[in-house]
Amino acid sequence: MARRAGRDRLTAAPGHGRPTGVPHPPVVDGPRPLVCPVLVGRDDLLEHADRRIAEVRAGSGRFLLLAGEAGLGKTRLLGAIERRAAAGGFRVVRAGTYPSDLQVSAAILIDLARSMQRTESFAAAGRMLRQRLEAPDGAALVDAQQRRRLLVLDIADLLASLAVDGPAVVSLEDLHWSDDLTLEVLEALARRIDDVPLLVIGTYRSDELYPRVPMRDWRARLLARREAEELRLGRLSAEDTARMTTLLIETGLPVARDMAAAVHARTDGIPLHVEELLGVLAAEGMAGDRAAGADAIRGVGVPETVEDAIVARLEPRSSAARAVARAGAVIGRAFDLEVLAAVTGTDLDGLAEPLDELAEHFVLLPARIPGRYGFRHALICDTIYDRIPEAERPRLHSRTADAA
Repeated sequence: MARRAGRDRLTAAPGHGRPTGVPHPPVVDGPRPLVCPVLVGRDDLLEHADRRIAEVRAGSGRFLLLAGEAGLGKTRLLGAIERRAAAGGFRVVRAGTYPSDLQVSAAILIDLARSMQRTESFAAAGRMLRQRLEAPDGAALVDAQQRRRLLVLDIADLLASLAVDGPAVVSLEDLHWSDDLTLEVLEALARRIDDVPLLVIGTYRSDELYPRVPMRDWRARLLARREAEELRLGRLSAEDTARMTTLLIETGLPVARDMAAAVHARTDGIPLHVEELLGVLAAEGMAGDRAAGADAIRGVGVPETVEDAIVARLEPRSSAARAVARAGAVIGRAFDLEVLAAVTGTDLDGLAEPLDELAEHFVLLPARIPGRYGFRHALICDTIYDRIPEAERPRLHSRTADAA
């Protein structure tokens, strides 16, 4: 229940957030980006993708969904699958979506048409797709739903025809931001490719499937009917996190066990967070400092890129939800609801709605033990704690101590 060690370091002024005795590094402009040269911990998924590539090459189409929370490396895995397919003679085209595209009809298909037009072997089909999206036929039909249905089927047939001249890959990133029309087309395509050498790969963030996002029900239908297959990216194990840390710090020696354990504890094995955290450490000149080791990892602040994403997720939440999140961050990474109720001064019934809101938006997750919740990852807890107003923090700590 007590305050977690090291939190003061996260609230210290810039340049003073390191353990006592660790020398100050030279001043730098900012963290240098680190990118692991090897895709760590995904061998089983790549082997699975290889089997599907072989099946598609033999003439049996497949629809794969790469799922996982932000930062697990879905785009990197997608790129690795694309390269393996291209090495086997597949033609590859990729498109993506953005948060605002939920309001744009067929946004990812428009992006796909543009990408196809930039690729010689897909250019003609890309022009046809763009023309179909911009000026659909059937305007004389009275029934608008009938026109939409014809449009959906026409585009699905057009996309399936991309494999007429040989096996092809269509990659679609961030499907969680797709609109209804896009999903209708992809659902029709999934039913159309059984006997077509086409591999369709879509990525989505599992932590973005809020109850009202159109893709939630769409995904359930496709998986239930076996029209799509889902490969889920998990967090890295402690061993894989240690391997990734060794590759990133480039000292030529395996990372020390206590440092690897500290990296895993702070990042929860999320690859992007490992890279970002070690990037901050590298900017401070301590990434390869075996003397600083685990203390340096525990003392380094939350990377700005990660912090910004967490703040953007938390700020739209209700005031009650934000208050619960702040109280939870003071209690610790995981907490009992009775302690949370005591700290917030709210009864258990009053906690239900803010807890549901935070869980719905993947800030908190219910623990396996009934009556307990925890932050989705450690850096969420660190970021929220760091942003608690100075005037509020002592009161929350006092209430936590009393509850404990």
